Amino acid sequence: DIETIVNQYVQVLVELHLLTRQDNILISPAPNTASHKQLQVLSAPVKQSLERYFMVITLISQRGSGHLMRKHAEDLGYLLGQRLSVLYEFNSPEFFDRALFASFIQTLAQQAFIQIDAQDYIHFDHQLSDIARYAPLVLEEETLQMLGHITAFTDKELQHALEELAKKKKTKSTRSPK
Repeated sequence: DIETIVNQYVQVLVELHLLTRQDNILISPAPNTASHKQLQVLSAPVKQSLERYFMVITLISQRGSGHLMRKHAEDLGYLLGQRLSVLYEFNSPEFFDRALFASFIQTLAQQAFIQIDAQDYIHFDHQLSDIARYAPLVLEEETLQMLGHITAFTDKELQHALEELAKKKKTKSTRSPK
């Protein structure tokens, strides 16, 4: 059903001259045109979601199949979402909402892009990497560079970040209510 719905939306954008179709390829309007600005306004609400999702996909695919636990991917998504929020100067808690990352990872599993084993490790094949390859078609170059930068870290840095997050959680849970 999604293909039909997407095609309907694309057709409307073509009819409104916000996209052009040439040889079955969609082309956005030239920068600094009224159509381009309208398309940017329409895309703004989904841009942050796409960035979050590509960030998680990049994170999972960079670590490799069977090397990252689901819980850790959710935690890292949360941490990286906070980092992006600071870089973008967002005052938007939903940008790094843990539930969004958990839901997205669950959706990836339901759609069979990843598999989660009994020990909670994420496994995947080329399909997930293929999705990550499409990021340049959706995200701006500056955003791609920033996502590449904030998701690239060593195993030692990963372990340190997860330990710090666990300490933070433990501190929160042991505080007594005032």
